[in-house]
Amino acid sequence: MNRYYILFLTVFLAASLSAQPDRNQMFAAAGYVGANFTQIHGDNFFGYNNMGIRFGIETQYLWKPKYFFSVGIGFSQEGARPDLKEVDEEGGNATVLKLSMVEIPLLFNYRLGDEKATRKKDNHALYRSTTLQAGVKLTRLVGSRTLNRGFFDQLIQSPVYTEAEIDFQDFDFAAVAGVTFPVGLKTAIFLQHSLSLKGLYAKDDLERVKGGAYEVSQLRPYSLTIGGKIVLY
Repeated sequence: MNRYYILFLTVFLAASLSAQPDRNQMFAAAGYVGANFTQIHGDNFFGYNNMGIRFGIETQYLWKPKYFFSVGIGFSQEGARPDLKEVDEEGGNATVLKLSMVEIPLLFNYRLGDEKATRKKDNHALYRSTTLQAGVKLTRLVGSRTLNRGFFDQLIQSPVYTEAEIDFQDFDFAAVAGVTFPVGLKTAIFLQHSLSLKGLYAKDDLERVKGGAYEVSQLRPYSLTIGGKIVLY
């Protein structure tokens, strides 16, 4: 993990030395890091109980001062975790699912500020305004594991993804929506939600086990990220 700390320290130092935005420039860069609160549609658990970390870098194509596109690459920890009530409802035992993913988000970003306030005399008000985001991200599953959470290790674990013997798909797409609140010209706090579109299981595998010993539904991870971002103009 030391190399990740060095990377973000470098980004922070570079941001403090970078130039101010210019309405005629075409590209910018950014780094982001945040806490991920996740869960999975399709199992028996609800809420955002599974916690992880999410971080990455992105390139911004500044098509217009008012809006821009961003593409990045990063790492995201997702999965499912029951609360104590859900453990009790499962007979005293349940399963935590931990997922590690590499992500490539492609987002459209729209600034809500005055389109003309792009210069120093306006205190770069447009670039300091709230930004809405929408798009998709491609994810590559690089690791998964299950952990027991409950009172009785000898009971059958639930949900049934621990029993169905179906491998997770390597690739998935997720819909993404979010909002960014600048706290300065180059720093911001962001809130972002994502929801899997394809799901963890291949359709052929779901058909194969249909009507078998285990009733398996599609699993679609979703997450809520709260984090910080630094932009290099």
